[in-house]
Amino acid sequence: MLAYWPPMLVPGSPFMLLYAALPDLINGLFELCGGFFILFSVVKLYRDKIVKGVSWVHVAFFSSWGFWNLFYYPHLDQWLSFYGGLWIVTVNCIWLGQIAYYSLRPAPVYIEDVEVGDVVPLTISAAGLKTERFRHSDK
Repeated sequence: MLAYWPPMLVPGSPFMLLYAALPDLINGLFELCGGFFILFSVVKLYRDKIVKGVSWVHVAFFSSWGFWNLFYYPHLDQWLSFYGGLWIVTVNCIWLGQIAYYSLRPAPVYIEDVEVGDVVPLTISAAGLKTERFRHSDK
């Protein structure tokens, strides 16, 4: 009879199944938590509507790595990591889209930044003043 160490890792035992699934569980939780942490950046960028201190390059890199993981994890039968990776790729792509959108549009003008005599670009339509480029921030 072969000796197994640790003794609970006998093939077919419940402990062996947990031992085999543990790396997938841990990695899947890391990916799931990472998606929620990136979601904080998505919400902050949505509120601020201006890109400061972050580059699209690293977000695009980790998004592409996430797409690779979506291909790779099923080949390893790591389904918890796959679903965590699906969440983090989704949030990363939303954040990347926001970065592109808010980087390409004109930055909003805040009332605190305007001094007497400044010319402020506003858009006026039949519906009235458009506030996309001119908004008040509550500080």
